[in-house]
Amino acid sequence: MQFVLFGLDEAWLTFFAGVVLTAVFFVLTPFVTHEYEKWRTRRERFDEQHRGAMWDTAKALLIGSLYARITAGTAARFADAVLDSLLKIKERPEASLLQYTRWFIELTLLRCSAQLADPQHTRQAGIADESARWLVQSTAEHLASHYETFAYIGSNAKTGSISFSVATRFALNGLMDEEPSVEAYFDALAAAAAELEAQRLAVPAIDLGDTDRFITIVKISSGFLAPLYLLTSSLAEFKDQWQSALKGFKRANGPSVVPGRPDLELQKLQAFLWYCWILWGPSIQACTCDKWSGQKALLQHGYGDESNSLPVIVEDDPAERTSLIDQSWASIEKYIIEDGGPPYPLAVQTALYAKIAWGDRYLKRPGVPPILKTTSTGEAAAHDRLLLLCQRAIAGPQAIETSEPYYSAYLWVMFEICDPGKRTGFLNRSWRRFLPIFEHANIANASTLYLLKQQLARKALSTVADMEDRFSQAVDAEEKTHGPTSSSVSALPRTKPVFFRYVCAIDDTGGFRDARTAHQPAFRIPLAEGYRLREIMLKEIKTYESLHAPTMFPELDRPLPDDGKRYASCDLPEILRNFFDYVANPDGS
Repeated sequence: MQFVLFGLDEAWLTFFAGVVLTAVFFVLTPFVTHEYEKWRTRRERFDEQHRGAMWDTAKALLIGSLYARITAGTAARFADAVLDSLLKIKERPEASLLQYTRWFIELTLLRCSAQLADPQHTRQAGIADESARWLVQSTAEHLASHYETFAYIGSNAKTGSISFSVATRFALNGLMDEEPSVEAYFDALAAAAAELEAQRLAVPAIDLGDTDRFITIVKISSGFLAPLYLLTSSLAEFKDQWQSALKGFKRANGPSVVPGRPDLELQKLQAFLWYCWILWGPSIQACTCDKWSGQKALLQHGYGDESNSLPVIVEDDPAERTSLIDQSWASIEKYIIEDGGPPYPLAVQTALYAKIAWGDRYLKRPGVPPILKTTSTGEAAAHDRLLLLCQRAIAGPQAIETSEPYYSAYLWVMFEICDPGKRTGFLNRSWRRFLPIFEHANIANASTLYLLKQQLARKALSTVADMEDRFSQAVDAEEKTHGPTSSSVSALPRTKPVFFRYVCAIDDTGGFRDARTAHQPAFRIPLAEGYRLREIMLKEIKTYESLHAPTMFPELDRPLPDDGKRYASCDLPEILRNFFDYVANPDGS
């Protein structure tokens, strides 16, 4: 059947359609070409702006971090040369120059720090740090000195992830103590992020990545993992405050002891034990209370001693059915149990894969356990400025060293000084109300740990019994001379003018109100029932006639006496704030 429209058959219609389309093509082609050229020009300008902004940001990072202490001209020359070299090895089109720049900076920081930890490393005479060495280098010499870093990035960047191995966490000490410093790097990242945000309407979007952490994964080949948190460390908090700290100690120590004044003896004992305990860095047990709540778990990873540890934060991955911390700790506990029965060690040897984070910025993220925010401003305490963000589950079978492991820590127990008879005059600050008694112990060896727990329990009970007896004897002497007073033993509800109440220990969070609402350690298996300090003291207390178990452990009473707050180890960071305020101003009230 023939198709006809307006009297024209199909052949004529086809002809006229072709004519119309040809005319439209010739009419629209110049317009389309013009618009395409405009789009291409805009795209080229955008790409040029993007490359320029990327280059400027990467250059600012280099100058603000690695080259912060050398002259501006040399810093700019070195930075341009480094970026040119990075562009030559950048094989992944999807990776940005910024990513390569960050890898270069982080690997340089890690290499410099690791060299300082190497006993074979010797510094060039007359040059105190790496950045000073660069002052005397030409550009070619500077690039040559980083040849290994360029080669390492070039051979490993194809996977999209770069890692760096260190023997122990000692290799990270130089990040804080030497130049170039990690603090300058994180400051440069923050400055770059602020600059990009201020210019976000004028320059193309540039992704810096997370600015509170490294993008490089660090493998710490050997260390000890424990369910602990280091409260403080003299290496950090008191680096520049020893004179002030000792001035505060002199004041806290009080007047000379005179016969019949056990309050002066206790004042000196408390001042020394507290200072000694705090200045060298104790750790507390991870807990289940609100101060440890959040989306992240907190552990300790160190080498040699707890004072050489860093906080480990294990973040939850929403994509995983089992959290990283559950995977890790379940594997470790299983291996501990299979290795033998209780007592168990409190620390186990592990390798750790982690990213280094900067506490001052990371702690502002949601979900961080409040226990970490221990300063009055909510920022990181000095010993929490470097954090380790765990990147892989820790495998139990690799956790325990075959030879005898060594990881020392303060094994401690804390008592509250209770003074219903008003016999002391120094309990005016919160930290003065607590008496720590401690031993140094290898917490990575189960048998040694348990033996020293028993020794500490006897020492603590003996010390407490002796101090309580001294106060009772002093009151008895006063009564013989002056007759009964309001502070006499007979006038007190708990029969003693001064007594000591158990608070907590390294293996027990304390905070008892009753058995159902006590704070609980977050990781239970290493703390086997019957092997904790509190339980050991409850067994040993029977050998001390003058000590009354329900007085020292009031949760044993039914009903529980309502005579004030029951402190827990989780309260200690807040108490430490009071102590640090005193150290900063020992002449204040």
